[in-house]
Amino acid sequence: MTGDQVGEREVRFADDRAGDAVRRFSGSVADINDYYFDVAFAGAPTQCDRVDGTCQTMRGEFRFEHKMVKEEVNKFKYVLDVDGNGWSGKFHRLM
Repeated sequence: MTGDQVGEREVRFADDRAGDAVRRFSGSVADINDYYFDVAFAGAPTQCDRVDGTCQTMRGEFRFEHKMVKEEVNKFKYVLDVDGNGWSGKFHRLM
């Protein structure tokens, strides 16, 4: 769902103002994704070929943001550390 931009979706959420009540919201998938999800790659494209344009293509296709420091990362409920090179040095810190 996070990559979808077309269509409508119903979302259920707890409403603190109404005790234990669960509310329903129907809206466009694009608006819901913008509100609930903030997904980006950290840093810049690596392990790509600058000569054949792969790095530039990756910059155009994917969103890249600055690398976060430890205090900044801890503000988020979910953090994915997916580097594809086996064991990450950040694994224990993110636990």
